[in-house]
Amino acid sequence: MSGILSAIQAVGQMFGGYGLVTLGPVQFQGLEVPEKLPLGGKQAMAVFTMPGGQRIIQAMGRDDDPIAWTGYLSGASAESRMQLLDSIRQSGQEIQLAFGQSSFQVVVSSFTASYERQNWIPYSIMVTVLQDNAAQFAQAQPSLLDSINGDLNNSLGFDVAASAETLIGNAQTAVNVAGALGLNSGAWTGAISSLNAAQTSLISLQNTSSGSLASVASAAETTGNILGVSQISTAASALNAALGNAQTMANATQALGYVSRSMVNLSKASA
Repeated sequence: MSGILSAIQAVGQMFGGYGLVTLGPVQFQGLEVPEKLPLGGKQAMAVFTMPGGQRIIQAMGRDDDPIAWTGYLSGASAESRMQLLDSIRQSGQEIQLAFGQSSFQVVVSSFTASYERQNWIPYSIMVTVLQDNAAQFAQAQPSLLDSINGDLNNSLGFDVAASAETLIGNAQTAVNVAGALGLNSGAWTGAISSLNAAQTSLISLQNTSSGSLASVASAAETTGNILGVSQISTAASALNAALGNAQTMANATQALGYVSRSMVNLSKASA
């Protein structure tokens, strides 16, 4: 039996898709290695569809799919390695998955094994990606302050009420005060308060635009249906107002997303 197993393992070394895969303390070789590993994912997006079909798309960042594969644990250590992989799954700890030129920080979300023999155990595993280490090396990560300033700059790129823009500008000034990144410091509390004011203003603008949109659209429909063709210009004017309110609501929603993310990031500042 050992001779047959050795031959199978040799074939695995020849035809294994990635040659070598490591998951935390476990190194897969031969038939333990899958013929292929699925990579990639989606782009997280917020999509706003306006009257008439126009779309505003806000890209929110990468959303990697889980990485899953199957193989065969083999040899004298197959059973102990099965137990080790299952303990990693139970712990929920963050570990590294590496193969070829790829490296990821992952959490094992699923591990199952079918015990056939002590030295031959088919298995399947799925991991959830936390971070692409290769991307981290390729592109330096912005500092916390850079991230917050970038989001607030982006929020100012949308046409919203002047009062909301002023509050966003005040928040950006507060964030850049010395000591604002120190958790629970006076400057940090002031920055959080300023961001909250900007957030509240944008939410209010959202609600106002939404209410105006509904009432104006209703008025346009009533004017067109009841008063007839002679009032078509009034109906058209009302519809234009509705479109303006829809655009304002979309702008406020997108700006709010950036301001809210700035607040979340600032809340993670270190002491």
